[in-house]
Amino acid sequence: MRRAALRLLAAGVTLGLLALVAVALARRWDALVAAGGLPDLGWAAVATAIYLGANVVLAMNWRRLMVLAGAALERRTALWAWSSTQLARYAFSLGQIGGRAVASRRQGHGATAGLVTGVLELLWFLVTTSTLLLATLPWWIGSGVPRWLAGAAVLPLGGIVAAIAAPGQVLAGLRRLARWRRVPRFVRRRLEPLLAPLVVTRRDVTVLAARYGLNSGLRITAFLIVLGAAGTRPLADFGAVVGAYAVGSFLGGIALFAPGGLGVREGSVALLLEPVTGLDAALITVATIRVLEIVAEVALLGVARVLRRGTAPVPARR
Repeated sequence: MRRAALRLLAAGVTLGLLALVAVALARRWDALVAAGGLPDLGWAAVATAIYLGANVVLAMNWRRLMVLAGAALERRTALWAWSSTQLARYAFSLGQIGGRAVASRRQGHGATAGLVTGVLELLWFLVTTSTLLLATLPWWIGSGVPRWLAGAAVLPLGGIVAAIAAPGQVLAGLRRLARWRRVPRFVRRRLEPLLAPLVVTRRDVTVLAARYGLNSGLRITAFLIVLGAAGTRPLADFGAVVGAYAVGSFLGGIALFAPGGLGVREGSVALLLEPVTGLDAALITVATIRVLEIVAEVALLGVARVLRRGTAPVPARR
């Protein structure tokens, strides 16, 4: 009886999230129509497929983080857990992190593992986007900015390199941080058992970094495809275009007042693209990108739901 009630509650939450996503999609579609509509249906389909692939990469990377945290998840279970909770960010900012915690607990692994891996996902995202942002800084800021400022990208990139070169030392630092007296006791009680047995190798960190790099590459490719379909030549101003993408992604990711970064990302990307591509192409691009991303996320949710049938939670592994 209790299990049936929980399933009914979970189905209600999922339907509620889909309703919020439908509202967001309708508003973005209205913005797209106002901007001139889809630039090209064929290229839009290609970009959507690329976004779908990028989401699969992120879901499998989250699964790898969960396995490193001692929680064994089947691939199809992880795909469903990730895709269903990813939509939670349209309900409230960073909602996907809380969603990961709930999904982890439902699979019998405890909420802490899902919460920590969700935060790690966000940190990886911020590191990769800030690296792109700084590497293209002279191009998206404009003329008169020295090119050597692009070297500032070594700052966030250095964190990834350090994690690859010395994962043991990074873990030791995290364990010391978890035992810090200023960390609330209830947080320490949950983090210390999670971090104590954790063993991460260079190969683990390298695979994670490579996959997050692949995700960024796929999303930039889709962005360039849509921008080119809007009648521009994105490769001619590659630095400025990628910089606009990175700035918008970063600001949208940290905008706590805008669920899913809606409006913040589009506005900042359009503002930076306008001097390069013109206002019309910029508006069409940002509206199209958001619509295609939402379509790809909902499509992945549907695929994951079909694949999930017949699966059962896997007991925690230490």
